[in-house]
Amino acid sequence: MLPEKTISSRSILISLSCVIFLACGVEVGNPTKPSPSVTPSTEVQEDLALASSDLLDESLSAAVDGLSASGNSLSLLARSCTVGADGKVTVLAESSLDQSQSLPKSSPTRSIVSSSQFSSTSVLSSSDAGLSCGPAGLFPSYDWSSLKTFKAEKTTTRESSKTITKLSDNSVYTIRAKAIGTRSIDWSLVSKTDEVLSLSKTLSFTSTIERTKVKSGEESSSEISVKTKEALVINQTSKAAQLESFVIQSGSVHSTLANGENLVVSYDKTSFGSGETCYPESGSLQAQVYSDDAMSQLSYSYVIRFDKGSATLVFADGTSKELDLVDCSLKN
Repeated sequence: MLPEKTISSRSILISLSCVIFLACGVEVGNPTKPSPSVTPSTEVQEDLALASSDLLDESLSAAVDGLSASGNSLSLLARSCTVGADGKVTVLAESSLDQSQSLPKSSPTRSIVSSSQFSSTSVLSSSDAGLSCGPAGLFPSYDWSSLKTFKAEKTTTRESSKTITKLSDNSVYTIRAKAIGTRSIDWSLVSKTDEVLSLSKTLSFTSTIERTKVKSGEESSSEISVKTKEALVINQTSKAAQLESFVIQSGSVHSTLANGENLVVSYDKTSFGSGETCYPESGSLQAQVYSDDAMSQLSYSYVIRFDKGSATLVFADGTSKELDLVDCSLKN
């Protein structure tokens, strides 16, 4: 059994958003010298950190969507799978997840405690035979001897609360978010052996995120959108109904910023699943910020640099800003 999996702290939910070179240290674009050589203000950097975290979380969640629930450490609240008279398979799911960790792992400077609730409705369809529900009526069932392609249309809701404590002075801030979105996924069978299943998919998604940040007694709220600018093309490999690795071959994701500018992160043969994190073990992504809706006027660019589950924004003058990502793993 394969589709329908979410990401968690030790396995994937689901979730997030992720882009890496499979522990190869290869960087996308020209990350050491972002262009143009402009560094945004501290206030804008703060907004970029929040927007980048939202973008990566939503991208990862969508990228691994539809995978097996094997190894999933989510608390399953409710789930059902039914087959309609038209042959379409409908899957309803609700789950929750509580996590705590310290980052960076090598020398922690902050702790993160998070709580999330997820709900989704998926409708699967195919012109091929072989798509149905399992005997328990909980998960989809796939007969790969006859099923070669299928489509998934999905609506999702994610509500989360994340509290970050700075270890040096015990200062605390909290981020609450509610993300509502849709996903459209076209799946194709690449190959199958007794142990290994290889699939490819083309993914488009859109999500609206209502976010509230509370810091030093002050509360600020914003609403942003995260969506694919160009559909993500993804190849993935599973063993024993559990995701082993995946590669985002191409595509880009767009997010709005609080100041009205537009953030775009592009993926080019970026790989996941090599180590103890679902975020990159190493490597970087190039990000561009545009001042106009047509995204023709480049304001500045920066690098999202990954290191064993941690992520940092690096700007043209070497200034950096750490992201408060909740880490996860493809492995049990």
